[in-house]
Amino acid sequence: MGEEKVNVSRIYEELSALKSIMDDFAKVVASVFNEVKNTISSIQEGIQAIQTSIQNLQAAVPQQLRSLLQEELKSLKEAIQSIPAGVAATSPAFAAPAEQDVASPAVVHARAGLRGPASAFSPLIEALEKRSTAADIASKLEEVRDTLQARYPSNPSFYEMTKIAKQLRSKGSAKLDRSATNELIRMAEEWSERIVK
Repeated sequence: MGEEKVNVSRIYEELSALKSIMDDFAKVVASVFNEVKNTISSIQEGIQAIQTSIQNLQAAVPQQLRSLLQEELKSLKEAIQSIPAGVAATSPAFAAPAEQDVASPAVVHARAGLRGPASAFSPLIEALEKRSTAADIASKLEEVRDTLQARYPSNPSFYEMTKIAKQLRSKGSAKLDRSATNELIRMAEEWSERIVK
């Protein structure tokens, strides 16, 4: 009987020790589980924050673009209104595709009149004479503008040159027809007169 009591007592102690170990293990597992749960929760919150940011960005960017476009359109309208009527009416001529491959008589006449400030237009006249692409003519017009700006004070003609150069550049490799070439020559003569006044 005494031996059985000792064995039961030992089993009880071992079971108590095992229970204590299991309790500690359960606490460790619960702690790790809580950490994992907290980490997953943090990741979910981060994902939610990113999704919210993306949605806000998608909503904000078009609004910002609309605002910027409206500002640009307003500036453009103001600039167009400040252009003399004769110049504004010439824009459509630059949209026409090339129809003839021969140089305009106006080009020949313009080359003959290249004196004084008009001589700065020589690269432009040469490009017109060679029937260069609209983009090349735009580059030459910008070159003329830069040359004249270095010599003469600010003048509305420089803005007009920039505007026409942009229109020409948008036509890329297209060639100007005779009407557009003549109009550009006429404008070059007008610009050269206005710049020196």
